[in-house]
Amino acid sequence: MLHPSGLWREIGEKLLADLVVNEGTGWLQRQEAASRLLLEHPAAGPHLIEACVDLVEDPHRPAVIEPLSLLDVTADPVANAYVLKQLESPDSDRHHQGALLAAVRKIENGHFRGDQWERLSLLLGQTGASGEAARLLGAATRAYTREAEETVTAEGRRVAAEATARLGSAGEPDPARALQTMTMLGTGVHRPLLLDLLTGPGHDLAVRRAAAWAMPHCGGSFTERQWRLVLARQGDGHVRHGVTYGIGTDGHRRLLDEIAGDPAMPGIVRATARWLKPHR
Repeated sequence: MLHPSGLWREIGEKLLADLVVNEGTGWLQRQEAASRLLLEHPAAGPHLIEACVDLVEDPHRPAVIEPLSLLDVTADPVANAYVLKQLESPDSDRHHQGALLAAVRKIENGHFRGDQWERLSLLLGQTGASGEAARLLGAATRAYTREAEETVTAEGRRVAAEATARLGSAGEPDPARALQTMTMLGTGVHRPLLLDLLTGPGHDLAVRRAAAWAMPHCGGSFTERQWRLVLARQGDGHVRHGVTYGIGTDGHRRLLDEIAGDPAMPGIVRATARWLKPHR
């Protein structure tokens, strides 16, 4: 119980305001807090949804992607309806990108109901040509790949292979959550594993997404050539977004400049690269 109940809205607004200006552990803590309130708290959830929508709708606030993509954790019909609205008639390219990010998780988790599936199938048919951008990006970045390989120590490869095998075993219920947990240990020993997940063959998309978003919160760093290799092997926009965060937290300004100016990159990826440059 919280009295007056309107305090939930104030908490939500303050949490979102802190979320969009933080990075590193501060960002991760607020992202997790907002996700838990949206997903698990019956009283806070509706207020957090309203706060997210109002932040997206505010023309004087630049934050769009964070609050919109946060709606991916809840099956609330208000959140579902707003994501569909921004898919069908987006207010901008960034609104469209945020809605797509949210819709991916919502589709995977079965959040939509009734005629919403029919509307989604029509929308996905209309945006099918967007895959061409990924193919063009792959062709443009393959030139980097041959020279971008970096040697990882034999011990690092052994740890990566063992960890990958364990994550892929039948007894592991949630590899993505395991990856997120590892990064909280504050050590770079997991970087060979994350590099393998992002560059090696055969890894599930959900695991690669988790690896990409775990990287910015992992200890240690990668060289520019390693990041170029990682980026060159990604076709999924959500993975590229996470990789761009990692490039920013490792301080590679030249690569951020290239990403920010690359028209083949999704809009949210270019915006993230531009945003990270002044902070590094």
